[in-house]
Amino acid sequence: MLAHRELEWITLEGVIDVDAVLVLNVGASTTRIGAVDRGLNLIRQIKIDTRPNNYLGSMHRIGQQISQLHFECSQLDGIDLNLVGAGACVAGCLKNGVITGSGNLIDWRGKNFGRSLQDMFGRNFPAVAVLNDCQAEALGEFTAYNQPLHYIGWGTGIGIAGVTIQQDGRPYSRPTELGHMVIDRVSDLQCGCGGLGHLEALIGGTNLKQRFGVDWWDMNRLQWESVLDDLSIGCNNLALGDSENPMPVVIGGGIGYKRLSPEGANELPKLQRLVNSHRTTMQPPKVLLAQYGEDSGLIGAAHAAWQQVDAKQAALVS
Repeated sequence: MLAHRELEWITLEGVIDVDAVLVLNVGASTTRIGAVDRGLNLIRQIKIDTRPNNYLGSMHRIGQQISQLHFECSQLDGIDLNLVGAGACVAGCLKNGVITGSGNLIDWRGKNFGRSLQDMFGRNFPAVAVLNDCQAEALGEFTAYNQPLHYIGWGTGIGIAGVTIQQDGRPYSRPTELGHMVIDRVSDLQCGCGGLGHLEALIGGTNLKQRFGVDWWDMNRLQWESVLDDLSIGCNNLALGDSENPMPVVIGGGIGYKRLSPEGANELPKLQRLVNSHRTTMQPPKVLLAQYGEDSGLIGAAHAAWQQVDAKQAALVS
């Protein structure tokens, strides 16, 4: 089992200039703001509460925290950030930078997140990449494992994305709606989308209290075994499309990391046994732990931002 990768926090004497990209991860409950260098090292990050019912206030507060990030990097790390681009991910569906849907970020729906960021940084800012949060998390884990993979972000809800390699050798992270796959056809547990028996309805953090009557951190062993069994069915379903050589399933997110990691409940081996126990004609997928833990989205957003920076620089040269 792979342990969580410790991110490199840089502390230097004197002030040096460092090229970096600004990264944002807007989740249902927490927003993370950080700076990542070209080697995908997280220099520093700040966490603030997400305000799902106040989009404009949230964007103003993010702008304030970016200034604070600059200050802390300079005063505490001896680093003068030279921001050459930005990558941002958000817990919602995106089309051309517009948040077309979000189960939790109520006032963010319909807002042009990409344009807001560009306005915040200025029209001459080099590059801004905007992604779905699970799409970014999957891309972040690709940089750790360096192979095609499925990714399950297990937190307030369930997000699933897949990363494949394009003909030009670059990774492509594809968001999906597979969190809404039906696991239990007779279940009366309702998903945020209105459907019944979906994977998210059964194991998403918001729905676990509806299912068991207690918060997820107070659930007992038998309840968790039932939840892990549902998750194992979902993992096997992801492998149905590539049964000869199934891509590994990497699991992250707040609940995923706390339940599966050695620092948490250490239930990854149990989940793998459950995945292996389901009788199918295919080879069961290998289940892996997110190496970047809850920081996968920041690293994935940084990877996308650096790709965009490089593309713009190449266009200028040509």
